[in-house]
Amino acid sequence: MRFTLFPILALAGSSTAAQLILSTYNGSVTSLSLEETAGRLELTELKKVRDCGGSPSWLELDPQSKTLLCIDEAWSTPMGAITSYKVGAAGEMTKLKNATNNLSGVTSHIFGKGKAVAVSNFGGAPAANLSGSITTFTLNSADGDLKLLENVTLTMDNPTAPTGETAGRQNVTRAHQVITDPTGQFLVVVDFGADKIRWFGMDANNHFRSNGSVTLDRNTGPRHGIFWSPDKTYTPTSKLFYFVVSELKNTITSFAVTYVDGGMKFEKKGVISTFGPDPTPKTAAASEIQLSPDNKFIVVANRLDGIWRIQNPDPTNSTLIVSDSLSTFMPKDDGSLTFFQNVPAGGENPRHFSINKKGDRVAVALQANARVVILEREIACGSIKGALASMKTDTLPNMVIWNEE
Repeated sequence: MRFTLFPILALAGSSTAAQLILSTYNGSVTSLSLEETAGRLELTELKKVRDCGGSPSWLELDPQSKTLLCIDEAWSTPMGAITSYKVGAAGEMTKLKNATNNLSGVTSHIFGKGKAVAVSNFGGAPAANLSGSITTFTLNSADGDLKLLENVTLTMDNPTAPTGETAGRQNVTRAHQVITDPTGQFLVVVDFGADKIRWFGMDANNHFRSNGSVTLDRNTGPRHGIFWSPDKTYTPTSKLFYFVVSELKNTITSFAVTYVDGGMKFEKKGVISTFGPDPTPKTAAASEIQLSPDNKFIVVANRLDGIWRIQNPDPTNSTLIVSDSLSTFMPKDDGSLTFFQNVPAGGENPRHFSINKKGDRVAVALQANARVVILEREIACGSIKGALASMKTDTLPNMVIWNEE
């Protein structure tokens, strides 16, 4: 157990107003303002909508068109949905279009030069025993129109029965994330249930044309991944690596990525704990992984580790509160990771976090505390520090993103 004061910090320099967008499993999507007030940053609510479905789970904002996509995980309905909005200058979110999606959509990714979007679908609760899938839609950024392109159900290859705590969670395929590779020609899917990283080649009309996969150790439970190149901007001569964070084993697995015979090849390079050299708490469940804007650091959220005790965000309450953590790593040219730092996340169950474009702020959605917190981050050294702002939210906040150009 670790202790830190972790107070709400005063601003060290000038600051400008910013906006964020927050989703909750309570059914709300809320735009927020982050502004300086009396020498401190303050979070306030701007606008709120409740028409994305009962369980909004993922947000994606096109910074140019200001088209916002919201995925409904659909905890209480037989089918999910994807909804588009236009975000205004004052944070207003005007609903544009809606399309039916498979159950349990958990991430989305715009691809095909902004003309299509892919959704990863987890498959529902363990009792449902439904296989995960990938759905793709055409996307018109002008009016937000969405039309189904394809629906691909993932299948187990020579499945082995999951054991222990993974039983029920890994008995079928479960698509937990979909992103594009740096060339934009492949969709890469993290399959939590099958312990696989899958890739799908896309043709000029954004249809599936080929596929392949690489398998992780059984019961790893991969959740989200990112691509990284030492060159920052990838070119055909660049080295390319893929890092995937695993929820069940709380590890980051690194792969060297090459393109062979019209497909992708993933070569495993190493595995490191999301806690670096420190012991992994038995209750931990890693959630998110992101790359810093300067390409020098990789940050991971550790849910449910409970290793920190920090100052209560309520100034009238002196009782310390439990906090889970964020870990920072430095990627190397050979695809290895060097542990750099573990700090409080600001509270419990950081299901999602996002780093702003400048790289000096980290927004964290704390699902267990019904709170969003803004952490200070030093750009040059990559160190995440104390809280700059914090506010209560609707129950079960699950994602927070920055609304930036």
